[in-house]
Amino acid sequence: MKPLVMEAIKTYKELVYNLNRGPGYDGYTEMVKAIDLNPEEIRQICHWNPVKYNRNCIYDTDELEALITCWPPRHSGPIHNYNLQQGWIKVLKGMLTIEFFTIKEGKADGFGHRELKEGEIAWLNDSTGFHQFRNESINNAIAIHFYIDKIKSWEQFNAQDGKTSIVRPGYDFHLEGA
Repeated sequence: MKPLVMEAIKTYKELVYNLNRGPGYDGYTEMVKAIDLNPEEIRQICHWNPVKYNRNCIYDTDELEALITCWPPRHSGPIHNYNLQQGWIKVLKGMLTIEFFTIKEGKADGFGHRELKEGEIAWLNDSTGFHQFRNESINNAIAIHFYIDKIKSWEQFNAQDGKTSIVRPGYDFHLEGA
């Protein structure tokens, strides 16, 4: 018997429709795989900051949060964990690197990394520990993130003082209606 394949999700409206329906039998992994937003849709929901990556909220409930992150060239996010949550990330344009860290005695020691090319997906939870996303290229990168049980806080490492703190991640842009 052939498995069901979710139709490609080409527009923001189709994405919201599917998110409102919930994960379905195949879960959010299959939905993330089906996301294939056309370039015009991506352009309309991306908001950029030339000095740091942007977190653009496109869907916001307590049960699920969806973001589009916009990464200028050579920018990185903070070293953080998901505070006992889980999430999926799919690179829509460009490439991102995820580096994994252990935090010990005020230092962040990298123990591996993964490059995510356009169209590739990663699933992360706290078993992966602390991590950091980076756009190491000279081109912009764009990714979509789904977080189960909206992330209301995470633990973030500060390399300057070697301490971790609880941070409430915010949005740089909140799409109207999200």
